[in-house]
Amino acid sequence: MSDIRHLRNEGRLDEAYQLGKELCANEPDNIWVKRDFSWTCYDLMKLAIRDKDKTAFIVRLQDIASLHLPKDEEILGNALPWIMRQWLLQNTNNNPVDNINTVNQLLDIAQNLPLQIPSAGASALINTIHRIIKGTSSYCDILDKIGFNWMRAEDYQPLSIENQRNKIMSLAEQICIAYSKTLLQEIENQQTHNYNPEHTIEPSTQKRLDTFLLWITWLIEQHPEYTYPIYYKARLLLRIGKQDQIIQLLTPFVQKKAKEFWVWQLLGESVQQQDKSLALSCFCKALSCPAQKEAMIVNLRESAAEIMAQQGFFNEARTEIDTAENVRLSSWGKTSKLSQKLKSSEWYHRANAQKDNKNFYTAHCDLAESLIYASNKELILITYVNSEKNIANFLKENDKNGFFSYRNLFKIPPMIGELYEAVIQESPGKLISIIKWHRKWDGKPQETPFYKIIDGKIKISNGKNFGFINQVFIAPSLIQKEKLSNGQQVSSLAMR
Repeated sequence: MSDIRHLRNEGRLDEAYQLGKELCANEPDNIWVKRDFSWTCYDLMKLAIRDKDKTAFIVRLQDIASLHLPKDEEILGNALPWIMRQWLLQNTNNNPVDNINTVNQLLDIAQNLPLQIPSAGASALINTIHRIIKGTSSYCDILDKIGFNWMRAEDYQPLSIENQRNKIMSLAEQICIAYSKTLLQEIENQQTHNYNPEHTIEPSTQKRLDTFLLWITWLIEQHPEYTYPIYYKARLLLRIGKQDQIIQLLTPFVQKKAKEFWVWQLLGESVQQQDKSLALSCFCKALSCPAQKEAMIVNLRESAAEIMAQQGFFNEARTEIDTAENVRLSSWGKTSKLSQKLKSSEWYHRANAQKDNKNFYTAHCDLAESLIYASNKELILITYVNSEKNIANFLKENDKNGFFSYRNLFKIPPMIGELYEAVIQESPGKLISIIKWHRKWDGKPQETPFYKIIDGKIKISNGKNFGFINQVFIAPSLIQKEKLSNGQQVSSLAMR
Protein backbone atom coordinates (compact mmCIF):
# COMPACT_ATOMS: atom_id res chain seq x y z
CA MET A 1 0.00 0.00 0.00
CA SER A 2 1.36 3.41 -0.94
CA ASP A 3 2.01 6.08 1.68
CA ILE A 4 -0.68 8.31 0.12
CA ARG A 5 -3.29 5.57 0.29
CA HIS A 6 -2.27 4.65 3.84
CA LEU A 7 -2.72 8.24 5.03
CA ARG A 8 -6.04 8.49 3.16
CA ASN A 9 -7.35 5.28 4.71
CA GLU A 10 -6.51 6.63 8.16
CA GLY A 11 -8.48 9.77 7.41
CA ARG A 12 -5.40 12.01 7.39
CA LEU A 13 -6.49 13.66 4.13
CA ASP A 14 -4.48 16.87 4.45
CA GLU A 15 -1.25 14.90 4.93
CA ALA A 16 -2.18 12.56 2.08
CA TYR A 17 -2.86 15.58 -0.12
CA GLN A 18 0.49 17.25 0.62
CA LEU A 19 2.40 14.02 0.05
CA GLY A 20 0.49 13.42 -3.19
CA LYS A 21 1.34 16.89 -4.50
CA GLU A 22 5.02 16.30 -3.83
CA LEU A 23 5.11 12.81 -5.37
CA CYS A 24 3.17 13.90 -8.48
CA ALA A 25 5.72 16.67 -9.00
CA ASN A 26 8.65 14.30 -8.53
CA GLU A 27 7.14 11.32 -10.41
CA PRO A 28 4.91 12.89 -13.10
CA ASP A 29 4.60 9.61 -15.05
CA ASN A 30 3.73 7.34 -12.13
CA ILE A 31 0.09 6.38 -12.75
CA TRP A 32 -0.32 4.78 -9.32
CA VAL A 33 0.73 7.98 -7.56
CA LYS A 34 -1.68 9.94 -9.74
CA ARG A 35 -4.54 7.58 -8.92
CA ASP A 36 -3.97 7.71 -5.18
CA PHE A 37 -3.66 11.48 -5.27
CA SER A 38 -6.86 11.78 -7.36
CA TRP A 39 -8.89 9.77 -4.88
CA THR A 40 -7.52 11.88 -2.03
CA CYS A 41 -8.71 14.96 -3.89
CA TYR A 42 -12.08 13.26 -4.40
CA ASP A 43 -12.46 12.71 -0.65
CA LEU A 44 -11.54 16.35 -0.02
CA MET A 45 -14.14 17.42 -2.58
CA LYS A 46 -16.79 15.52 -0.60
CA LEU A 47 -15.72 17.41 2.53
CA ALA A 48 -15.88 20.69 0.62
CA ILE A 49 -19.48 19.95 -0.32
CA ARG A 50 -20.27 19.06 3.28
CA ASP A 51 -18.73 22.34 4.46
CA LYS A 52 -20.20 24.30 1.51
CA ASP A 53 -16.70 25.45 0.59
CA LYS A 54 -17.06 26.31 -3.10
CA THR A 55 -13.44 27.32 -3.60
CA ALA A 56 -11.95 24.21 -1.97
CA PHE A 57 -13.98 21.96 -4.24
CA ILE A 58 -12.80 23.75 -7.39
CA VAL A 59 -9.15 23.68 -6.28
CA ARG A 60 -9.26 19.89 -5.73
CA LEU A 61 -11.05 19.33 -9.04
CA GLN A 62 -8.39 21.41 -10.78
CA ASP A 63 -5.74 19.27 -9.09
CA ILE A 64 -7.24 16.16 -10.69
CA ALA A 65 -7.52 17.89 -14.07
CA SER A 66 -3.85 18.92 -13.92
CA LEU A 67 -2.82 15.25 -13.85
CA HIS A 68 -4.19 14.63 -17.37
CA LEU A 69 -5.24 11.12 -16.48
CA PRO A 70 -5.98 8.71 -19.36
CA LYS A 71 -9.60 8.33 -20.45
CA ASP A 72 -9.68 4.70 -19.35
CA GLU A 73 -9.76 5.62 -15.64
CA GLU A 74 -13.29 4.24 -15.50
CA ILE A 75 -13.96 4.10 -11.76
CA LEU A 76 -12.91 7.70 -11.16
CA GLY A 77 -14.39 8.79 -14.47
CA ASN A 78 -17.79 7.40 -13.47
CA ALA A 79 -17.66 8.90 -9.97
CA LEU A 80 -16.67 12.45 -10.93
CA PRO A 81 -19.86 13.48 -12.81
CA TRP A 82 -22.02 12.61 -9.80
CA ILE A 83 -20.00 14.69 -7.33
CA MET A 84 -19.75 17.54 -9.86
CA ARG A 85 -23.55 17.47 -10.19
CA GLN A 86 -23.92 17.53 -6.42
CA TRP A 87 -21.64 20.57 -6.16
CA LEU A 88 -23.44 22.30 -9.04
CA LEU A 89 -26.84 21.91 -7.38
CA GLN A 90 -25.39 23.33 -4.17
CA ASN A 91 -23.84 26.37 -5.86
CA THR A 92 -26.57 27.66 -8.20
CA ASN A 93 -29.18 30.22 -7.34
CA ASN A 94 -31.80 32.43 -8.95
CA ASN A 95 -29.23 34.63 -10.67
CA PRO A 96 -28.79 33.46 -14.30
CA VAL A 97 -25.45 35.27 -14.72
CA ASP A 98 -23.97 33.61 -11.63
CA ASN A 99 -25.28 30.22 -12.76
CA ILE A 100 -23.81 30.58 -16.25
CA ASN A 101 -20.42 31.50 -14.78
CA THR A 102 -20.57 28.53 -12.41
CA VAL A 103 -21.44 26.10 -15.21
CA ASN A 104 -18.72 27.49 -17.48
CA GLN A 105 -16.15 27.21 -14.69
CA LEU A 106 -17.03 23.56 -14.22
CA LEU A 107 -16.99 22.77 -17.96
CA ASP A 108 -13.61 24.44 -18.47
CA ILE A 109 -12.10 22.13 -15.87
CA ALA A 110 -14.02 19.10 -17.17
CA GLN A 111 -12.14 19.22 -20.48
CA ASN A 112 -9.12 17.67 -18.75
CA LEU A 113 -10.96 15.13 -16.62
CA PRO A 114 -11.27 11.39 -17.47
CA LEU A 115 -15.09 11.58 -17.50
CA GLN A 116 -16.75 8.44 -18.83
CA ILE A 117 -18.99 9.46 -21.72
CA PRO A 118 -21.58 8.19 -22.31
CA SER A 119 -22.54 7.13 -18.80
CA ALA A 120 -25.38 7.52 -16.33
CA GLY A 121 -23.38 10.09 -14.38
CA ALA A 122 -22.57 12.18 -17.45
CA SER A 123 -26.24 12.21 -18.45
CA ALA A 124 -27.31 13.23 -14.95
CA LEU A 125 -24.73 16.05 -14.88
CA ILE A 126 -25.69 17.38 -18.32
CA ASN A 127 -29.38 17.12 -17.50
CA THR A 128 -28.74 19.30 -14.45
CA ILE A 129 -26.77 21.80 -16.54
CA HIS A 130 -29.63 21.86 -19.06
CA ARG A 131 -32.19 22.67 -16.37
CA ILE A 132 -30.00 25.38 -14.82
CA ILE A 133 -29.25 27.30 -18.05
CA LYS A 134 -32.46 26.61 -19.99
CA GLY A 135 -34.00 29.85 -21.24
CA THR A 136 -30.79 31.88 -21.01
CA SER A 137 -29.04 33.43 -24.01
CA SER A 138 -25.94 31.35 -23.20
CA TYR A 139 -27.69 28.01 -23.66
CA CYS A 140 -26.30 27.36 -27.15
CA ASP A 141 -22.79 28.47 -26.16
CA ILE A 142 -22.72 26.04 -23.26
CA LEU A 143 -24.29 23.14 -25.20
CA ASP A 144 -21.76 23.67 -27.97
CA LYS A 145 -19.03 22.99 -25.42
CA ILE A 146 -20.78 19.78 -24.41
CA GLY A 147 -21.83 18.64 -27.88
CA PHE A 148 -24.54 16.09 -28.70
CA ASN A 149 -22.58 12.83 -28.76
CA TRP A 150 -22.78 12.05 -25.03
CA MET A 151 -26.30 10.62 -24.95
CA ARG A 152 -27.07 7.01 -24.06
CA ALA A 153 -29.98 5.03 -25.52
CA GLU A 154 -31.91 5.85 -22.33
CA ASP A 155 -31.60 9.58 -23.01
CA TYR A 156 -33.69 9.17 -26.16
CA GLN A 157 -36.54 7.47 -24.32
CA PRO A 158 -39.35 9.17 -22.36
CA LEU A 159 -39.11 8.79 -18.62
CA SER A 160 -41.89 6.96 -16.80
CA ILE A 161 -42.86 8.16 -13.34
CA GLU A 162 -44.12 5.61 -10.87
CA ASN A 163 -47.88 5.81 -10.18
CA GLN A 164 -48.38 8.40 -12.93
CA ARG A 165 -49.87 7.86 -16.37
CA ASN A 166 -48.00 10.64 -18.12
CA LYS A 167 -44.39 10.31 -19.16
CA ILE A 168 -41.68 12.97 -19.12
CA MET A 169 -40.33 13.88 -22.54
CA SER A 170 -36.96 12.33 -23.36
CA LEU A 171 -33.86 14.32 -22.42
CA ALA A 172 -32.82 14.42 -26.09
CA GLU A 173 -36.07 16.09 -27.13
CA GLN A 174 -35.94 18.50 -24.18
CA ILE A 175 -32.46 19.62 -25.21
CA CYS A 176 -33.54 19.90 -28.85
CA ILE A 177 -36.38 22.25 -27.88
CA ALA A 178 -34.28 24.42 -25.55
CA TYR A 179 -31.45 24.73 -28.09
CA SER A 180 -33.87 25.52 -30.92
CA LYS A 181 -35.61 28.26 -28.98
CA THR A 182 -32.34 29.95 -28.06
CA LEU A 183 -30.96 29.65 -31.60
CA LEU A 184 -34.16 31.07 -33.11
CA GLN A 185 -33.95 34.06 -30.78
CA GLU A 186 -30.27 34.55 -31.63
CA ILE A 187 -31.03 34.56 -35.36
CA GLU A 188 -34.04 36.84 -34.95
CA ASN A 189 -32.00 39.33 -32.92
CA GLN A 190 -29.34 39.48 -35.63
CA GLN A 191 -31.83 39.87 -38.45
CA THR A 192 -33.76 42.56 -36.58
CA HIS A 193 -30.64 44.49 -35.62
CA ASN A 194 -29.06 44.21 -39.08
CA TYR A 195 -32.22 44.18 -41.19
CA ASN A 196 -31.75 42.45 -44.51
CA PRO A 197 -34.12 40.73 -46.93
CA GLU A 198 -31.60 37.95 -47.56
CA HIS A 199 -32.05 36.44 -44.09
CA THR A 200 -28.28 36.49 -43.59
CA ILE A 201 -26.79 35.87 -40.17
CA GLU A 202 -23.34 36.12 -38.61
CA PRO A 203 -20.81 33.45 -39.71
CA SER A 204 -20.47 32.01 -36.20
CA THR A 205 -24.24 31.64 -35.92
CA GLN A 206 -24.41 30.11 -39.40
CA LYS A 207 -21.82 27.52 -38.39
CA ARG A 208 -23.79 26.76 -35.22
CA LEU A 209 -27.00 26.47 -37.25
CA ASP A 210 -25.43 24.13 -39.82
CA THR A 211 -24.13 21.82 -37.09
CA PHE A 212 -27.43 21.80 -35.24
CA LEU A 213 -29.48 21.15 -38.40
CA LEU A 214 -27.40 18.02 -39.01
CA TRP A 215 -28.19 16.75 -35.52
CA ILE A 216 -31.87 17.66 -35.55
CA THR A 217 -32.28 16.03 -38.98
CA TRP A 218 -30.67 12.85 -37.64
CA LEU A 219 -32.94 13.05 -34.58
CA ILE A 220 -36.05 13.29 -36.78
CA GLU A 221 -34.96 10.31 -38.87
CA GLN A 222 -34.07 8.13 -35.88
CA HIS A 223 -37.04 9.13 -33.72
CA PRO A 224 -40.10 9.87 -35.90
CA GLU A 225 -42.24 9.50 -32.78
CA TYR A 226 -40.93 12.83 -31.47
CA THR A 227 -43.27 15.77 -31.90
CA TYR A 228 -41.14 18.89 -31.66
CA PRO A 229 -37.89 18.42 -33.62
CA ILE A 230 -39.78 18.65 -36.93
CA TYR A 231 -41.60 21.75 -35.73
CA TYR A 232 -38.41 23.53 -34.69
CA LYS A 233 -36.48 22.49 -37.77
CA ALA A 234 -39.26 24.02 -39.85
CA ARG A 235 -39.14 27.18 -37.73
CA LEU A 236 -35.39 27.46 -38.27
CA LEU A 237 -35.73 26.94 -42.03
CA LEU A 238 -38.50 29.55 -42.12
CA ARG A 239 -36.38 32.03 -40.17
CA ILE A 240 -33.49 31.74 -42.68
CA GLY A 241 -35.75 31.94 -45.74
CA LYS A 242 -35.75 28.28 -46.87
CA GLN A 243 -39.52 27.98 -47.28
CA ASP A 244 -39.15 25.58 -50.20
CA GLN A 245 -37.88 22.84 -47.89
CA ILE A 246 -40.64 23.20 -45.31
CA ILE A 247 -43.66 21.74 -47.11
CA GLN A 248 -41.87 18.46 -47.83
CA LEU A 249 -40.66 18.33 -44.23
CA LEU A 250 -44.03 19.13 -42.68
CA THR A 251 -46.41 17.11 -44.87
CA PRO A 252 -46.18 13.76 -42.99
CA PHE A 253 -46.05 15.63 -39.68
CA VAL A 254 -49.20 17.66 -40.39
CA GLN A 255 -51.00 14.50 -41.46
CA LYS A 256 -50.15 12.94 -38.09
CA LYS A 257 -50.97 16.07 -36.05
CA ALA A 258 -53.86 17.39 -38.16
CA LYS A 259 -55.89 18.38 -35.10
CA GLU A 260 -53.14 20.63 -33.72
CA PHE A 261 -53.58 24.26 -34.75
CA TRP A 262 -49.91 25.15 -34.70
CA VAL A 263 -48.88 22.69 -37.43
CA TRP A 264 -51.29 24.38 -39.86
CA GLN A 265 -50.19 27.82 -38.67
CA LEU A 266 -46.54 26.96 -39.33
CA LEU A 267 -47.43 25.59 -42.76
CA GLY A 268 -49.30 28.81 -43.56
CA GLU A 269 -46.36 30.94 -42.48
CA SER A 270 -44.05 28.93 -44.73
CA VAL A 271 -46.11 29.65 -47.88
CA GLN A 272 -47.29 33.14 -46.99
CA GLN A 273 -44.81 34.97 -49.22
CA GLN A 274 -45.51 32.82 -52.28
CA ASP A 275 -49.26 32.09 -52.07
CA LYS A 276 -51.58 34.24 -49.97
CA SER A 277 -54.65 32.15 -50.75
CA LEU A 278 -52.94 28.95 -49.65
CA ALA A 279 -51.63 30.64 -46.51
CA LEU A 280 -55.12 31.87 -45.65
CA SER A 281 -56.47 28.35 -46.18
CA CYS A 282 -53.83 26.99 -43.76
CA PHE A 283 -54.73 29.64 -41.19
CA CYS A 284 -58.43 28.82 -41.58
CA LYS A 285 -57.66 25.14 -41.06
CA ALA A 286 -55.66 26.07 -37.95
CA LEU A 287 -58.48 28.20 -36.58
CA SER A 288 -60.98 25.40 -37.17
CA CYS A 289 -59.03 22.99 -34.97
CA PRO A 290 -60.86 22.16 -31.73
CA ALA A 291 -60.30 23.21 -28.13
CA GLN A 292 -57.81 26.03 -28.43
CA LYS A 293 -56.94 28.43 -25.63
CA GLU A 294 -57.57 31.90 -27.03
CA ALA A 295 -54.32 33.29 -25.65
CA MET A 296 -52.42 30.75 -27.76
CA ILE A 297 -53.94 31.77 -31.09
CA VAL A 298 -53.96 35.58 -31.03
CA ASN A 299 -50.98 35.73 -33.41
CA LEU A 300 -52.72 33.26 -35.69
CA ARG A 301 -55.91 35.36 -35.73
CA GLU A 302 -53.97 38.51 -36.61
CA SER A 303 -52.02 36.77 -39.38
CA ALA A 304 -55.28 35.47 -40.84
CA ALA A 305 -56.88 38.92 -40.54
CA GLU A 306 -54.06 40.54 -42.48
CA ILE A 307 -54.54 38.21 -45.46
CA MET A 308 -58.34 38.40 -45.21
CA ALA A 309 -58.11 42.17 -45.56
CA GLN A 310 -55.70 41.89 -48.50
CA GLN A 311 -58.18 39.64 -50.28
CA GLY A 312 -61.20 41.78 -49.57
CA PHE A 313 -62.79 39.83 -46.73
CA PHE A 314 -63.10 42.92 -44.55
CA ASN A 315 -65.90 41.81 -42.22
CA GLU A 316 -64.10 38.56 -41.49
CA ALA A 317 -60.81 40.39 -40.96
CA ARG A 318 -62.37 42.77 -38.44
CA THR A 319 -63.92 39.81 -36.61
CA GLU A 320 -60.49 38.24 -36.14
CA ILE A 321 -58.83 41.52 -35.08
CA ASP A 322 -61.49 42.38 -32.52
CA THR A 323 -61.41 38.87 -31.06
CA ALA A 324 -57.61 38.88 -30.80
CA GLU A 325 -57.48 42.37 -29.33
CA ASN A 326 -60.01 41.52 -26.62
CA VAL A 327 -57.91 38.53 -25.61
CA ARG A 328 -54.69 40.56 -25.58
CA LEU A 329 -56.22 43.29 -23.44
CA SER A 330 -57.73 40.88 -20.93
CA SER A 331 -54.59 38.70 -20.75
CA TRP A 332 -51.74 41.21 -21.02
CA GLY A 333 -53.32 44.66 -20.97
CA LYS A 334 -51.94 45.73 -24.37
CA THR A 335 -52.41 45.15 -28.10
CA SER A 336 -49.95 44.21 -30.84
CA LYS A 337 -48.36 46.46 -33.46
CA LEU A 338 -50.00 44.44 -36.24
CA SER A 339 -53.42 44.86 -34.66
CA GLN A 340 -52.88 48.62 -34.33
CA LYS A 341 -51.76 48.82 -37.95
CA LEU A 342 -54.80 46.94 -39.25
CA LYS A 343 -57.21 48.97 -37.10
CA SER A 344 -55.83 52.19 -38.57
CA SER A 345 -56.87 51.13 -42.10
CA GLU A 346 -59.94 52.69 -43.72
CA TRP A 347 -61.57 49.35 -44.45
CA TYR A 348 -61.60 48.46 -40.73
CA HIS A 349 -63.97 51.31 -39.88
CA ARG A 350 -66.32 50.37 -42.73
CA ALA A 351 -66.34 46.66 -41.86
CA ASN A 352 -68.84 44.97 -39.56
CA ALA A 353 -67.62 42.41 -37.08
CA GLN A 354 -69.51 39.11 -37.04
CA LYS A 355 -70.25 36.66 -34.27
CA ASP A 356 -67.54 34.31 -35.56
CA ASN A 357 -65.90 33.10 -38.76
CA LYS A 358 -66.60 29.37 -38.44
CA ASN A 359 -68.43 29.12 -41.76
CA PHE A 360 -65.62 31.07 -43.45
CA TYR A 361 -63.02 28.64 -42.09
CA THR A 362 -64.96 25.66 -43.40
CA ALA A 363 -65.33 27.22 -46.83
CA HIS A 364 -61.60 27.98 -47.13
CA CYS A 365 -59.89 24.85 -45.76
CA ASP A 366 -59.81 22.92 -49.03
CA LEU A 367 -56.53 24.32 -50.42
CA ALA A 368 -54.65 23.50 -47.24
CA GLU A 369 -56.10 20.02 -46.96
CA SER A 370 -55.36 19.29 -50.62
CA LEU A 371 -51.75 20.45 -50.19
CA ILE A 372 -51.19 17.99 -47.36
CA TYR A 373 -53.27 15.04 -48.46
CA ALA A 374 -53.40 15.13 -52.26
CA SER A 375 -50.12 13.26 -52.74
CA ASN A 376 -51.53 10.23 -50.84
CA LYS A 377 -55.04 10.29 -52.26
CA GLU A 378 -56.77 7.28 -53.74
CA LEU A 379 -59.83 7.15 -55.98
CA ILE A 380 -62.68 5.16 -54.44
CA LEU A 381 -66.12 4.13 -55.63
CA ILE A 382 -69.05 4.04 -53.19
CA THR A 383 -70.65 0.62 -53.66
CA TYR A 384 -73.16 0.47 -50.80
CA VAL A 385 -74.60 2.88 -48.22
CA ASN A 386 -76.25 1.89 -44.93
CA SER A 387 -78.03 5.10 -43.98
CA GLU A 388 -79.23 3.73 -40.63
CA LYS A 389 -75.71 3.03 -39.39
CA ASN A 390 -74.00 5.78 -41.43
CA ILE A 391 -71.72 3.21 -43.03
CA ALA A 392 -70.51 3.26 -46.63
CA ASN A 393 -68.74 0.48 -48.53
CA PHE A 394 -66.11 1.39 -51.11
CA LEU A 395 -63.97 -0.12 -53.82
CA LYS A 396 -60.42 0.98 -54.56
CA GLU A 397 -58.56 0.98 -57.87
CA ASN A 398 -56.70 -2.23 -57.00
CA ASP A 399 -60.04 -4.01 -56.44
CA LYS A 400 -59.61 -3.91 -52.68
CA ASN A 401 -62.73 -2.99 -50.79
CA GLY A 402 -63.64 -1.79 -47.35
CA PHE A 403 -66.10 0.31 -45.42
CA PHE A 404 -66.08 3.42 -43.23
CA SER A 405 -68.33 5.50 -41.04
CA TYR A 406 -69.31 8.79 -42.62
CA ARG A 407 -70.96 10.15 -39.47
CA ASN A 408 -69.63 13.69 -38.76
CA LEU A 409 -67.46 13.37 -41.86
CA PHE A 410 -69.73 13.99 -44.85
CA LYS A 411 -72.06 16.99 -44.87
CA ILE A 412 -74.17 15.20 -47.45
CA PRO A 413 -74.25 11.39 -47.16
CA PRO A 414 -72.46 9.60 -50.00
CA MET A 415 -74.47 7.77 -52.62
CA ILE A 416 -73.91 4.50 -54.44
CA GLY A 417 -71.91 5.08 -57.59
CA GLU A 418 -70.25 8.32 -56.44
CA LEU A 419 -66.50 8.72 -56.79
CA TYR A 420 -64.27 10.34 -54.19
CA GLU A 421 -60.62 11.19 -53.83
CA ALA A 422 -59.71 10.08 -50.34
CA VAL A 423 -56.86 9.38 -47.96
CA ILE A 424 -57.65 6.09 -46.25
CA GLN A 425 -56.07 4.88 -43.05
CA GLU A 426 -56.34 1.18 -42.45
CA SER A 427 -56.46 0.27 -38.77
CA PRO A 428 -54.44 -2.86 -37.89
CA GLY A 429 -56.71 -5.50 -36.43
CA LYS A 430 -59.85 -3.60 -37.39
CA LEU A 431 -62.08 -4.11 -40.40
CA ILE A 432 -63.34 -0.54 -40.57
CA SER A 433 -61.23 2.09 -42.35
CA ILE A 434 -60.71 5.72 -41.39
CA ILE A 435 -61.15 8.45 -43.99
CA LYS A 436 -58.63 11.14 -43.06
CA TRP A 437 -59.51 13.41 -45.99
CA HIS A 438 -61.93 13.27 -48.89
CA ARG A 439 -63.13 15.32 -51.81
CA LYS A 440 -65.80 14.46 -54.35
CA TRP A 441 -64.27 13.57 -57.70
CA ASP A 442 -65.61 15.74 -60.52
CA GLY A 443 -64.04 14.04 -63.56
CA LYS A 444 -65.65 11.82 -66.15
CA PRO A 445 -66.58 8.41 -64.65
CA GLN A 446 -65.70 6.52 -67.85
CA GLU A 447 -62.12 7.69 -67.47
CA THR A 448 -61.74 5.74 -64.21
CA PRO A 449 -61.26 1.98 -63.69
CA PHE A 450 -64.70 1.81 -62.09
CA TYR A 451 -66.82 2.67 -65.13
CA LYS A 452 -66.88 1.82 -68.81
CA ILE A 453 -69.21 2.42 -71.73
CA ILE A 454 -70.90 -0.73 -73.04
CA ASP A 455 -72.58 -1.03 -76.39
CA GLY A 456 -74.27 -4.20 -77.65
CA LYS A 457 -77.30 -6.41 -77.62
CA ILE A 458 -78.71 -7.50 -74.32
CA LYS A 459 -79.08 -11.23 -73.78
CA ILE A 460 -81.91 -12.32 -71.47
CA SER A 461 -82.38 -16.08 -71.19
CA ASN A 462 -85.87 -17.55 -71.22
CA GLY A 463 -87.46 -17.48 -67.80
CA LYS A 464 -84.80 -15.16 -66.37
CA ASN A 465 -85.33 -11.60 -65.14
CA PHE A 466 -81.69 -10.54 -65.52
CA GLY A 467 -79.41 -10.23 -68.51
CA PHE A 468 -75.93 -9.52 -69.88
CA ILE A 469 -74.36 -7.16 -72.38
CA ASN A 470 -70.87 -8.35 -73.34
CA GLN A 471 -70.58 -10.22 -70.01
CA VAL A 472 -71.74 -7.16 -68.05
CA PHE A 473 -74.54 -8.05 -65.65
CA ILE A 474 -77.84 -6.19 -66.05
CA ALA A 475 -79.92 -6.24 -62.85
CA PRO A 476 -83.62 -7.16 -62.92
CA SER A 477 -84.58 -3.74 -61.55
CA LEU A 478 -82.88 -1.99 -64.46
CA ILE A 479 -84.45 -4.33 -67.05
CA GLN A 480 -87.85 -3.63 -65.56
CA LYS A 481 -87.31 0.11 -65.26
CA GLU A 482 -86.02 0.54 -68.83
CA LYS A 483 -88.38 -2.12 -70.25
CA LEU A 484 -85.48 -3.95 -71.90
CA SER A 485 -86.04 -7.08 -73.99
CA ASN A 486 -83.83 -9.86 -75.26
CA GLY A 487 -81.73 -8.84 -78.28
CA GLN A 488 -82.34 -5.13 -77.86
CA GLN A 489 -79.41 -2.84 -78.78
CA VAL A 490 -78.27 -0.97 -75.67
CA SER A 491 -75.60 1.67 -75.01
CA SER A 492 -74.91 2.54 -71.40
CA LEU A 493 -72.37 3.39 -68.70
CA ALA A 494 -71.54 0.35 -66.56
CA MET A 495 -70.28 0.48 -62.98
CA ARG A 496 -67.75 -2.05 -61.75
